[in-house]
Amino acid sequence: MQVRTHPLILALPVLLAASPAPAIEVQRHIDVSAPAEEVWSLVGDFCSIEQWHPEVTGCELEEDDATTFRTLRTADGSTIREQLLDHDAAIRFYSYSLVESPWPVTGLVSEFQLAPGAVGENVIVWQAQYSTLAVDKDAAEKSLGAFYRNGLEGIAGMFTDE
Repeated sequence: MQVRTHPLILALPVLLAASPAPAIEVQRHIDVSAPAEEVWSLVGDFCSIEQWHPEVTGCELEEDDATTFRTLRTADGSTIREQLLDHDAAIRFYSYSLVESPWPVTGLVSEFQLAPGAVGENVIVWQAQYSTLAVDKDAAEKSLGAFYRNGLEGIAGMFTDE
C-alpha cells in the first residue's frame, strides 16, 4: 500500500513559518484637563490628526461610496493609509484599520476614544491589535507605541496652560 501525501501537508511548515504571529496589543492613554466637548472638537474628525500629532504633516480624506480613507504624510516622508471602520460622536469613539504603512504589521485595527476620567479630566485611549511578520516584534510595538504616545502628548500639550 502506498501512502500519498497531499502537497498542502508538505507545504505546511513553510506556511506556518510565514504566517503572522498571534495578535499583539499596544495601548497608550493620557489624561487631558479640559472639557470633553472641547477635546472632541479637536480630535473627533478623522483627519484632524494633522492638527495635533507632531509627526503628521498632512492628512487627505477620501470617500469611496460608503468607505472613508485617510492618507497621512509624516515628517520623515512616510505615507500611512487608513480606513475608517466606525465613528460615533455620541460616545466620542472611532476605529480604523491600517491599509498601508511603514510599520512591519498586518491586520492592524485601532480604536481611539475620549472617555470621562477623574473629576475635571478626560482620558484619551488609543489602542490597536495587530499581527507582525517582523523578526523583532518588540521593534514594531515600540515604533507604533511611540507614534501613539507622541500623538497623545500633542493633544495634551494643546490643553496645557504654560
